[in-house]
Amino acid sequence: MYKDLYKNNSFNVKTAKVFGLKAAVYWNELAKIAMENTTFDEEAFFTVDREYIADQTSLFEEEQLECDNMLSIAGVLTKSADDKNTIAIHTKEMVSIITSENLALLKDIAKAVRRETTEEKKNRKKNVILYNMQKHATSLDEDPKMQKLLEEWIEALFLNNKKLTNGVIDTFYKTVTNYSTDPITRYSVVKTATIRLYVDATWAINAFIKDSKENKANGVTNMSNTVQKAATQLNNNIKF
Repeated sequence: MYKDLYKNNSFNVKTAKVFGLKAAVYWNELAKIAMENTTFDEEAFFTVDREYIADQTSLFEEEQLECDNMLSIAGVLTKSADDKNTIAIHTKEMVSIITSENLALLKDIAKAVRRETTEEKKNRKKNVILYNMQKHATSLDEDPKMQKLLEEWIEALFLNNKKLTNGVIDTFYKTVTNYSTDPITRYSVVKTATIRLYVDATWAINAFIKDSKENKANGVTNMSNTVQKAATQLNNNIKF
């Protein structure tokens, strides 16, 4: 019965009228995953592959999480308290809502799940922008450590209302990687930019150089030098 309903386009239209287009698309993808899984128990929790759903629906993770909230308000989805990617969907409840002839009830549900304050809209938009910029930054480098540092740099600047675009991020990254091939030095430059809220990598590099000279003058060994010496000593002790 449920599979037949999902094959019916009118069911999808009704879902969109109550929950909005994004939530309807998201729900239908979850239902499709559930129906393709022969061992699926609609009361059981399962793990959502956010990247897969994004590929199938064009809904970013932040948008998927918003849909989770809306659907949970209506009682057709339950979220795990421990893991944002673990949910349970309740097909019977969804079918009951969508096939209901009680227009007043449907209207009330639609109001409840789509209620959003001006501040929430503003924050949602900001979160999507931040997510997209961080995703762009992590695509520039395969090093997980550098990806994490770039995400932290973007978040720090973004929260402090610094102007950022993908172009600015590209320039920052190229300047850092052109400055040094040493990963630890690159990490240090990005960390410096994050701490001092520098958009321009050149400023971060100059600050890093100044800090390194001061540390050396004060007897503090540069981290990259320490690592290199340790590696050199290890290689010298290896005998073939």
